[in-house]
Amino acid sequence: MPLEDKDTIIKIFESLGEIKGQLANLDVIRDKADAAHEKATSSITQSNENKEDINELKLKHTNTSKVAHEARDIANYNNKKITELQTNFKWFIGISVPTFLTIIGWIINHYWQ
Repeated sequence: MPLEDKDTIIKIFESLGEIKGQLANLDVIRDKADAAHEKATSSITQSNENKEDINELKLKHTNTSKVAHEARDIANYNNKKITELQTNFKWFIGISVPTFLTIIGWIINHYWQ
């Protein structure tokens, strides 16, 4: 075998070694890409679950907000009615006390004579 053929064969074996090394690197890259894909898929699934949870919370917030507004309106109405009752009670006392005192005075005056 001539010397040139041996050099060619050595170069071929060296090239094959480099190719095997590159193929091994491709396997590592492929494994990393697969792991990244799995993480991305998991993240997308979690994101969709979070989106559903957020939508549910928004709905609950809307309902709670409506109830809170209704409760505030009822409280305002009740405050208005309490103020009206206080005013009516003051008028009642203002009118009835002098009337009762007049009646009591008349009764006492009538029986003392």
